[in-house]
Amino acid sequence: MHPCAAPEARPRRAAWAAWAAPVLVNVALGLAAMVPLMFTLVFFLNYPLVWLGLGQREPTENDGPMVWVVAGVVVWTVFGLLWWLVNLGLRSLTGLRGRRYWWVSAGLLLVPTVVFSPLPAGPWTVLRWLA
Repeated sequence: MHPCAAPEARPRRAAWAAWAAPVLVNVALGLAAMVPLMFTLVFFLNYPLVWLGLGQREPTENDGPMVWVVAGVVVWTVFGLLWWLVNLGLRSLTGLRGRRYWWVSAGLLLVPTVVFSPLPAGPWTVLRWLA
């Protein structure tokens, strides 16, 4: 190539193609995120909402709130690290940058919960249908 010649243009992927992998991976991680989200929901239904007089504690729950807090911190920490490391790798592979990437990735985690939670039989029954 001649030094004065313009470099050959590489074919650029469409913007939507760069987002395909992060969207699919974060929705899949959203299925795993249902565990810490449901864990948090059970904690709030058994303790803070009961203390405010807005609910009734599960009759078999006798471990106390500290067990739930410690276990919740562990579950959220493990999931948060997994999500962060996966998205850090995806971000560098796809070349996507900026705050928008992180906000979209975080928002996509809620998609499976929003889709499966309103179902009367619960999310696990629906997942069993798909298998």
